[in-house]
Amino acid sequence: MKQHYVPKTFLRSFQDPKKPSFVWVYRRRQEPIQINIINIAKEHNLYTFAEPGGQPTLEVETALARLEGAVTPLLRRINKSESGIELTREEKYVLALFSAYQYVRTPAMQRGHREKAILMMRDVAAELGATFTDPPPKDERPYSGLQKASMLEALSRAPEIALELMVRRVEILRSRDVPFITSDVPATTVGAPPGFTGPEFFEIFMPVGPKAAILFCQDSRVPILEAKINAGCRFVRPDNARTINRTTVSIAERFLFASYRDEGVRNLFDKTDRPTRASVEEFEILMS
Repeated sequence: MKQHYVPKTFLRSFQDPKKPSFVWVYRRRQEPIQINIINIAKEHNLYTFAEPGGQPTLEVETALARLEGAVTPLLRRINKSESGIELTREEKYVLALFSAYQYVRTPAMQRGHREKAILMMRDVAAELGATFTDPPPKDERPYSGLQKASMLEALSRAPEIALELMVRRVEILRSRDVPFITSDVPATTVGAPPGFTGPEFFEIFMPVGPKAAILFCQDSRVPILEAKINAGCRFVRPDNARTINRTTVSIAERFLFASYRDEGVRNLFDKTDRPTRASVEEFEILMS
């Protein structure tokens, strides 16, 4: 069973307006092609785990699907509005939790946690004077093993990250002239683009459509207990939008997704290699 790590409802915001349900998919050193959303950003049994008796369970996949259903109306409002939007405290939490999961639920983050675990096991073996053999790239059992443990470790971070985001200001960035793109790593922690006049540090940043992106940023004035929260709006200049897209390109694992074909995006992606993941270190920086 293939499961989407970038939700279909999320990807629909990046569909080609001339060909609904299709997005432009970029791969390094390959021609961009249009692919139906149902056929991209998914892997076999990514969120299928073993119960104590060894039987597979879809409990995690079901929970993620419920969250995707809850956030979809919010993403539509963000993409359709030309200004800021008002959120209830509960809606802000849904948006924060979704953003946190999009940060941690990817194969890229799974790989980062797996590599971190292997490094730790090597260090322990060296301290004990023991011989350590790296585990095989794939788990021998389909629903348990180091890869599955790494994904569970990544997923376990999301609720704590979401609580941290609740004390951050949520803001919407809008681009009129340069469409945003997304990737197989849709959410990230990044610094402010050069020349950008907004907040000094982006805690979590995620494009949610060609014309909109959300960010959670530090602000000591955030009203934590108010029932209604205003998600402000800021229009970015074309050069800042291109800088944001360059960040998206730089963190992509294997794929970029966009509503259009652009040779500049393709050429930029071709010049990059799959990035090294920080996994745990990124999370510790985020929480500090």
